[in-house]
Amino acid sequence: MSKTFIIGISGSGKTTLAKKLAEARKVPCISASECLADVPLPPGCSRQERAEYLSDYTTNILRQNPGFCSDYLHKKYGSVFNSSINRCSAIIEGIRNPYDFMRLFRPEQEDEVISIEYKYNTCTKTDFEQGLDTIDSYLTWMVNNEIIGPWQYQRISFDRFTDQEKQNHLERSLQEFHLY
Repeated sequence: MSKTFIIGISGSGKTTLAKKLAEARKVPCISASECLADVPLPPGCSRQERAEYLSDYTTNILRQNPGFCSDYLHKKYGSVFNSSINRCSAIIEGIRNPYDFMRLFRPEQEDEVISIEYKYNTCTKTDFEQGLDTIDSYLTWMVNNEIIGPWQYQRISFDRFTDQEKQNHLERSLQEFHLY
């Protein structure tokens, strides 16, 4: 069974990409952030303030349970992570904690990771999202040492979500990488 992980900082388009890819591949779309769905947010906060608030909240939880998110996902979607069916079983977006990532990513099952960067993102990387740098280093090391194939870790940088006239937009990148 293989899974596709979509990673990136807040506001980078992870959810947009994950939903499109899941629809195209006819597989479930799972948001790692859903484990935080019941967290009350301060009223009227911006996207960046929301990201910072949830970053602090999550970091405090991880101090007591480093596998908080992966535990939640295993409990709710166990069949996705425990199946022996060799097909893409889900698109998982929003993993930022290296510990959770290591517990969920299975290179031997040909899992793949797509790291996305939206050039005009108004959000900046939170302290919690620094974990993405660790995930990037780990995956780069695996590709460089031929532990995983280069197709298993792809980075996409784009400046538009849907502009057919622009050379560097998300949908064109996805088509070039044969992601849908």
